[in-house]
Amino acid sequence: MRKITRILILSLFCVCNYACKKQQNNIKKDTDEKVNKENRDHHSLSRNDSDSSFFTYKKWDLVNKKEGEYKSSNELIQLKKELDEKNNIGGIKFYLNNKEVDFIISDAYVFTPYLFVDKDKCIILIKEEDEGGIYGYFLYYFDGNKPVTKEYLDIAPINDVEINKFIQFKNSNNSIKISLLTEKYYNTDLEKNENSNSYNFIVDFNKKGAFSNGVIAKNSFNKIQLSENQSTQWRGKYSCNFLRMKEESADPRAYAMIYINIEENAATFQLESYLEDLNKGLFILSCSSTEIILVEKNNKNSKFIITKNNKNFKLKSDLLDKTIGEISTYELVKK
Repeated sequence: MRKITRILILSLFCVCNYACKKQQNNIKKDTDEKVNKENRDHHSLSRNDSDSSFFTYKKWDLVNKKEGEYKSSNELIQLKKELDEKNNIGGIKFYLNNKEVDFIISDAYVFTPYLFVDKDKCIILIKEEDEGGIYGYFLYYFDGNKPVTKEYLDIAPINDVEINKFIQFKNSNNSIKISLLTEKYYNTDLEKNENSNSYNFIVDFNKKGAFSNGVIAKNSFNKIQLSENQSTQWRGKYSCNFLRMKEESADPRAYAMIYINIEENAATFQLESYLEDLNKGLFILSCSSTEIILVEKNNKNSKFIITKNNKNFKLKSDLLDKTIGEISTYELVKK
């Protein structure tokens, strides 16, 4: 009996010892595979980063907020408030080294520039805000003193944080990848907090922007795209039938039709009458729950303002005032 017991104990020991060795071998194998994968990823990352670099944040050497001047060793930024009372357009003019770069149309009160550099290239980031908070950031990319492209970032930090602790720019041959460094950020377009690792914005140099041969395109401006909520409120087809020639009210030809079609990032305008047939492409300049402002693609001074009160829509238009010869408001019907 004792002999049988010893045999059973010895057999059990051998089985356990074999199982332990097998488990150790599996662990070693998994560890080796993980290390090899990390090495492969590291080498792959090194190859991908060989043509890339990061922009470095530089604080201004001299700041004169009253005059809107910000100076570093190589850059002088000037932000000058501009008001066109005739066309009811306000904003700031942006200068780099005494050369006008852009006219930013905005009703914000405060604009703060930040500088990021990578050798002879730089990014000027201009924060747009008022007492209600940050609207977002205008991004300008320069190769030397030559402006290459501009973008708008609908982002804001949730808490007060230095700009270089919030955003990072990675430079490559044909693009700039933007990363957010905080755990979460505020999406100013959707008006909600989101995870920063879900933010994916790439500035593509191959995409045609507002600058041509280093000069901002004439009458360019900061168009927007409707958010999901704004699309629900404003996207659609609008029309208006009105008396174009009042002295001929008995004649059906005295009446005209206005057609406006609003999409997510653009709109179209058409005026059909006995006297004219006008067609205009429009961009969206600004939007709220009660008002949307459209402008002609080639003329930022020609605005179409649609106001909303419940289900009633009213239109004011610089182009219509000029064409008809009188200032008027038009009742729109939305389909």
